[in-house]
Amino acid sequence: CQLRLRSASVSSRHAELFVRDAGLWVRDLGSTNGTFLNGDRLESERALAEGDILHFADQEFRVSALPDLGDLTGTFTSTVQISQGTAQLGLRSIREVRSFLDSIRSEFVHIVFQPIVDLRDGRIVAYEALGRVHNPDLPVSPAQLFELADRLGMTLELSRAFRHRTLQEATSLPAGDAGERPRLFLNSHPLEIPSSGELLADLRAFRERHPDEPLVLEIHEAAVTDPEKFTALRSELEELGIGHAFDDFGAGEARLRELSEAAPELVKFDAHFARGVHEAPRRLEVARALVQMMHALDIDTLIEGVETEEEVEACRAVGFRYAQGYYFGRPQALADLER
Repeated sequence: CQLRLRSASVSSRHAELFVRDAGLWVRDLGSTNGTFLNGDRLESERALAEGDILHFADQEFRVSALPDLGDLTGTFTSTVQISQGTAQLGLRSIREVRSFLDSIRSEFVHIVFQPIVDLRDGRIVAYEALGRVHNPDLPVSPAQLFELADRLGMTLELSRAFRHRTLQEATSLPAGDAGERPRLFLNSHPLEIPSSGELLADLRAFRERHPDEPLVLEIHEAAVTDPEKFTALRSELEELGIGHAFDDFGAGEARLRELSEAAPELVKFDAHFARGVHEAPRRLEVARALVQMMHALDIDTLIEGVETEEEVEACRAVGFRYAQGYYFGRPQALADLER
């Protein structure tokens, strides 16, 4: 056997994968616990397609294609329950996987926009785009959704689906309070930054269609571990007329060395800096010192997670230039923003 699975539920000669007419096929070899394709037990040989879910007894796999090689390869594995000699497939797992694959290629992907205001006068000057998937079989929380994507090896696909939908809607954002076009803050995933070819290709295509649309790419601080690579990315973004911001500063390791060497245009401070900051003198002073350091480096500052008037006043006194949070507006769909 060319592929041996470490499971007592898999037969010695369980199933066969073979090529026919340039496609990948599977047949069961009379196994005890069965071979299943998308939840259905195989009674005959079947052709496979990208995204199909295969079970050999309790071992679960997803079929995927690598475009550059043309090979059907790559696997996602998990274990599901075996009972009384029959494979009791993890139906929730199968449904989640199928729903996930269907959702990121369909109308289930939605974008909501949260306003960003200038703390000096309260004007809406930008919106952050946040991805959502509305599917009853999938988690509502974006964090849980990315956990599922990571488990399926499809984190980049999910991030790309959100980005494509965001760029489709970007030009329809309502004008700011003074009639100017608001900047759109576009999220990226840390995995996209070290090798940013596809991300930059999407941004170039958008810029060709919309040369004047103001755009800012958010880059998580955890992704900025190589100042040289980030400097190259920054040059590409500047050539496209796209701004860049460090996101979630202070949520993990505050990368001060990268800040001094890579010098982003803007730093977004994590929401924990805002929570009850007016009642936390030491945190207030830490925030003030960091903001002063940013401004000395000619870096703008934005604070996330502002929810009360007291937090607004404290953040303004600290010196933050911009802010976002429920106090200014919850994330809303484009149609609701227009109303």
